[in-house]
Amino acid sequence: MRYVSSRGGAPAASFEEALLAGYCADGGLYVPQAMPSITPDWLAALGSASFVDVAAATLRLWIAEAEVPTAELSAIVRAAFGTFHHADIAPVIELRDPTGLVCVVELFHGQTLAFKDFGQGLVCALLEFFARRRNLRVHVLVSTTGDTGPAAIEAVRAHCKQVSVTALFPIGRISALQRRQMTTVRSANVNVLPFEGEGDDLDGPIKALSLDARFQKEHGLCAINSINVGRVVAQTVHHVWAYLRALDHAPAARSHAPELPRVATVVPTGAMGNAAAGLWCMAAGLPLDRLVLATNANDAVVRAVRDALLVRQRMAETVSEAMNSELPYNFERALHLAAQGDGARVRGWMAAVDAGRPLPLEEDALRWLRARLLVGAASNERTLERIRRTWDEHGYAVDPHTAVGLEVAHALRASPDGPLATGGSTLRDSESIAPLVTVCLATAHPCKFEEAVTRALGERWWAEEMMAAEGEDGEQVPPMRMPARARRLASMAEETCPPLRAGEDWTTRLRAVIERTAERAASGAAANPGADES
Repeated sequence: MRYVSSRGGAPAASFEEALLAGYCADGGLYVPQAMPSITPDWLAALGSASFVDVAAATLRLWIAEAEVPTAELSAIVRAAFGTFHHADIAPVIELRDPTGLVCVVELFHGQTLAFKDFGQGLVCALLEFFARRRNLRVHVLVSTTGDTGPAAIEAVRAHCKQVSVTALFPIGRISALQRRQMTTVRSANVNVLPFEGEGDDLDGPIKALSLDARFQKEHGLCAINSINVGRVVAQTVHHVWAYLRALDHAPAARSHAPELPRVATVVPTGAMGNAAAGLWCMAAGLPLDRLVLATNANDAVVRAVRDALLVRQRMAETVSEAMNSELPYNFERALHLAAQGDGARVRGWMAAVDAGRPLPLEEDALRWLRARLLVGAASNERTLERIRRTWDEHGYAVDPHTAVGLEVAHALRASPDGPLATGGSTLRDSESIAPLVTVCLATAHPCKFEEAVTRALGERWWAEEMMAAEGEDGEQVPPMRMPARARRLASMAEETCPPLRAGEDWTTRLRAVIERTAERAASGAAANPGADES
């Protein structure tokens, strides 16, 4: 398996080279040179397999045996998921209402209680494998709107000796628990920097450092937001797992095509890394009927598919902050698929986007996207109402991002031509997604979003249901309770590097942090690297 630039201007790379580089040399994103093949026989062979076995088989589609032999790949997968707190890794919960059945795939049983534990755990384990084999050090750089940073820090802290991480978060734009999951960590290979601004504001400085060939090579610099091909590859795993689990609920969905259950997967969507993974799976042959992209008020992807215009928007404050994005950078990977792999076309399109100009989508690209995607947005009010209804009707608590997915799924199950749907998009032989098995990816545990959940369900609910006394980790407790490992963070001291201030040269500051971390690693210092950075 080889990877090429979405913009067509960089040499093909192995998975290892693409993973370590992050961005392509021409500023594009790595995409498969040719798609692997997901066949009915391949899926049937995995029908009753464990999550770990599905993960190993799915990763093998994207990573050549010559790069990571089967025994090592299996060990990486076992290590990445060995700390998860549920035997099934990603269990499935059924929610039934008058519009039908939704299967919720819980992707929040990792150490930091969010689906980013899946991608970051695998990516950091793979980085450690390659770093040890090459005898080099890797410094991963990640800007987070809430969940990516904690997951990266935990993966590096728990599993890596050759990898360091610098995580950056916008001040006042993440939840208290998300912040503590970063600021309470004391490890020589972890830096945490707050910054003034919005979640996307670090994209430019991170890209600038990643494309500085000398600096990138000297420090093994690697961006592991979902621009990194490893993140997208890792997230293909739970799309395959979700489809296989949907087959457990397939009989009622077989009326149109008895041999092929019809499935729609709902993805709460921010930067579109999870969406790109789903589109890659569909291109490889995973027989999803539709991928449903659910966003909050920062709905650039909705307007692109509905109105045929991709344009950066001013960030709106939402209760689902972890998916706030002015412009989802993985839309570039979707455009590459829509352009049938024509990098020159994508390069021209992205030149307009990079220059801040609106991009009208061409008819063939729009037709390709609409054939595969349904999109919808949920307001803050509808998101909070969905949290309330899900608890009242099912006794099941969801975080605000999962609530966005459930709200959009509910609207589209009623009618694809409703106010949340794409203009002109219809489903095969159907007027709604009701005949389909609907799967919704649950992206985080509700305990990570106290403010939003309390607004929806009340402070008394939080005290009696979320914070009621429980045993230590490992004991059987109600699944929606805040785990003991999260509760302990409230009593721990927090510490960060000095913040990045508005108007400051952030690229220069980041260079200094990375260089200081390299010096510390070379000297064997074990102190917290955030304490003395200036």
